[in-house]
Order: sequence, then structure tokens, then C-alpha cells
Amino acid sequence: MLSRFATVDEQTAASMYMWNSMTPYATFFLALPLCIASLSVADSAWLLCPEFGALSAVTSFACFVALSDRYDYLAIASILIDSVSTIVPAVILKLPQIPVLYLIVWYLFGPGFAIELPVHGLFVRFGLCSLAFLVVPIIFLRMAAQRSWQGTYQILVPHLVCFFWWRLTVAFLARSTWFGLVRAFVGWIGLICFLPFAPFLLFGYGIYMFHGVMSLTSVLKVVTTILLVVAASVYAWWSRSGFRIGAKFSLSGKSPLSRAAVILVIVIFSCVPLAYVFVPPANVDKSSVSAGFLSWDSYYQYCLSPQASVVSCSKFFGAHITSSGVLKQVSISSFENPVESFAGWLPYPFSDWLRCAYGDHYPEDCSVHVDLEEYEVCTFNKRQGYSCHLRELDRYTYELIIEIPEGDTGGATSISVTAADWFRTIASHVQPDTQVFVFHSLCNSLLSAQNF
Repeated sequence: MLSRFATVDEQTAASMYMWNSMTPYATFFLALPLCIASLSVADSAWLLCPEFGALSAVTSFACFVALSDRYDYLAIASILIDSVSTIVPAVILKLPQIPVLYLIVWYLFGPGFAIELPVHGLFVRFGLCSLAFLVVPIIFLRMAAQRSWQGTYQILVPHLVCFFWWRLTVAFLARSTWFGLVRAFVGWIGLICFLPFAPFLLFGYGIYMFHGVMSLTSVLKVVTTILLVVAASVYAWWSRSGFRIGAKFSLSGKSPLSRAAVILVIVIFSCVPLAYVFVPPANVDKSSVSAGFLSWDSYYQYCLSPQASVVSCSKFFGAHITSSGVLKQVSISSFENPVESFAGWLPYPFSDWLRCAYGDHYPEDCSVHVDLEEYEVCTFNKRQGYSCHLRELDRYTYELIIEIPEGDTGGATSISVTAADWFRTIASHVQPDTQVFVFHSLCNSLLSAQNF
């Protein structure tokens, strides 16, 4: 069709079609709230903030280049004004507090006046930076009003993509360190320089990995992992094809409204895990180091004393208690092995394959075991046809009986503390009658059930 119009530039037409298509924008604006919510609850120490900041900066620059040149001044104005309103208050907070000059700068260019709203934790601030922040929506409104409000999707939406990529850049760089910025600069430059050599590096790494998995057990583990990944990939491809089953059934022919409803349901259910992220209440006294802790005297009074009751103790669910005492007994109260349970549910050929791929083999001659117990276990399982085991994946739950002295009375109180599988690493070093310092929490309403 383009060949019928001699004056149409193909690259310009393709660019306009790309920017007029709303599908990429819908995907971006659906993913943006999830990114912001994840960033607000994530620990910056575990994120590659400098690398993500550099990537966001490059993406925002690419979006700016792709924008229409006619409205570049609006895009630059919105980014500069927003950056000033965000960065200047943070800079003022770190200035030396000169008595008079600091107050003038604080109220003119800093956060300014603050009025607390009836809603807890919300403030309204008045200052030049606050006014500058309010100018940005006015610029966006002017973009949307262009061409009889057709600028909403022709001008505003592409500019919002560029603007929010820049906001992500500022958010990531604010959580970065100088060392991280240098690391990101060297890393991205190195990636660009070594990218032509990537096939050779991958080939050499593959040879190195193959040399490290020459044993039969490692090969089985790799093959099993590959099969699981392939199975998940095939299922994903099948779902993208509309769950087609020959010519009898397929979702690809459904109406756009039905597919949009399915996508909306998937997005809603994808946000459900965010509800399980622990966010402390807004009215927690963070300045108090004793928040969440219960004194030993109160704990004894409501949970251990003769006058204590289950109802009173249950009111302190989740309380942290610190105490010191003498360890009297260590025992394993329960153990579990989810992989063994899953393998036992599978048919024998698959379960035996799984045990041998992720576990250890029994020796051909069980008499090599010096320990009588290991010999009996080996012969017993081999008589049942099991050639491998998964005992390395056992998870134990320990029960500790600790005797806490009662101070001047000379008596002592025994408490039962539950410890998870991590206690296995120090269980062999802890003997009865050892003086220990215990940090435990009340995990349910039972008087003796606590987490170590």
C-alpha cells in the first residue's frame, strides 16, 4: 500500500504506526505498578540498583529520541521540573545547618511547610518544590488537550512512557552507591565490548561444565532438570497457542472481550502474592528498640505461672522473648522430606530415576558399611528394589528443653522451644547442661510452643 503513495516515507510511517499502537503501552502501564510495589518493599542491598538505573536511563533516552520533535520542549520541561522537585529537597537535607540561612533555604527550596491530614501518615507540604511538582500534571494536561484531546493517546501516552522511565532511573540511582555506579559503568561497557565474543565464551563454558558433569549421577541430574524445563516450556507454548487440541478445541478464536477478561483475571491473581509481603503497621514506634518484645517477667506471668491461662498467653501471639538458661535436653520431634514424598507418589521407574538423579546410590555390596545401622538400612531398601535414597534432603524439627532460673527464689522454670532444620549445623556442638542465650518467639496459643 505504501508503494501507491510516492511522498510517504516508509520509516516515518512505520514509526508513527508503532507509536499509535496501544498494545506496548498497555503492557508497560500494567507492569509499572507491579514494579513500583516490588521496589517499595524490596531490600536495596539485594537489588542491582546501579545496573537497573543505567538501563532505565538508556531506555528513557531512547524513548525521548523516538518522540515527536514538535513537543520536545514539553518533555524536557516535565523531566527537569520533576527532577528539581525531587532532588533539591534531598540535597538541602544534607546541607550544613546555618541558623538563619538554613531556615530560609528550607522553607523556600526544601519541603517547606507541612500540614498533617486526619488520615494517619499523610502530610501536605507547601514550598517551591511542591509547586514545581504540581506543574508537571499541568504540562501533561496541555499535551492531552492537543488536537481536540486526541493528544491523549497520540502525545501524552508516549511522553508518559519516557517520563516514567526517567522516574525509575531516579528511584534506582537514589538507592545506589558510588561503588555501584562505577561497577555498573564498567559492567555495561564490558558487556558491549565482549558481546561479539559471547558465542565463543558460551562454547568454552559449555565444555567446562560438561567436563564437570562426567559422572553418571551428574548426567542424570542434568537430564532430569532439562526434561522438567522442557515440560514447563511446552506447557507455556501450548497456553500461548490457545490450548489447541487438534481442530476440536482452541481459545484463539474467542472474542477480544473474552481474552481481555482472562488477562485481567491473570493480572489480578498475579497481584495476590503482594498481599503476603509483610508490611509493618504505620503506627509502630520504630524509635523504640523494645517494640515486639515481651519481658521475661510478663511472659512468665501470663504463660508459665500457675495462674497463667491459654487465653491470656494467646493474646501475645508473635511476641519476642530473650532469656538465658541451661539446656537440659535436645531431641528431634519430627522430620519431613518433600522430595521423597513426591517420589513415592510417582510410578516406580520415575521415582527411582528421581532418587538416583538428586540423591545418592546404595553401594553394590552393603557390607562395606561398618556401622550396623547403615548396613541394615542398605540391605532393607535394596531388598525392596530401591537403588538410591534422598536422605540428604531430610528436614528435621528439633525440640529443646531449657531451664530458666527464677532469680532470687532459687527455683527454675522449664520451657520447650522448637528449632527448625538450621539447628542441625550446631546440634552436634551443643551438649546438655550448656549455658545458652535464647531468642525465641511465641508462635501459637500453646504455652510450650515457641520458635527458636
